[in-house]
Amino acid sequence: MANYFWELGIDWDASVNGANASYMPGGFVAQGVIKRPQVHSGNNNDTITFLIFDLTKVPQVTHIESFTINSQAGVLPGLQSSTDPLSTLQPPVLNPNPPASPPPGPSKYFEGPFPCFQSSPVTVSEVADATEKKFLLNFFVQARGQNGAGPRAFVHDPEMIVGPNGG
Repeated sequence: MANYFWELGIDWDASVNGANASYMPGGFVAQGVIKRPQVHSGNNNDTITFLIFDLTKVPQVTHIESFTINSQAGVLPGLQSSTDPLSTLQPPVLNPNPPASPPPGPSKYFEGPFPCFQSSPVTVSEVADATEKKFLLNFFVQARGQNGAGPRAFVHDPEMIVGPNGG
């Protein structure tokens, strides 16, 4: 069993430039090291906890309204099962007031102590019929800011590998 962290960052001051959402940078952390997103998942007990940091110079995010994960097979249809490897696509996010430091300590990816919102752990299931699977993920976060600002949408579009060659 391994516990992974996926760090995501919200910068309330980032320019939207006419788009409906702001880009949300992110990094995958395994055993305290930034890695490419690979999860071994051989024993069906690996978990990913999502940590959403407020990277704004003067913290603005007061709470996370929603966090949604979209998942699809990352290879041509028919070459891989499209079975979703995650136990939930809408993990609850804790909204401490004020936002707290996460259990693993300051952000590894963003290199600093930022206010943090933490999801409940998501279990990664083993994916049958292949030794390694690739999934395209979309993370969507809706957040509210100081003085009732928002909601604002933030997105991140990574790829995750699930299989015995990961992690």
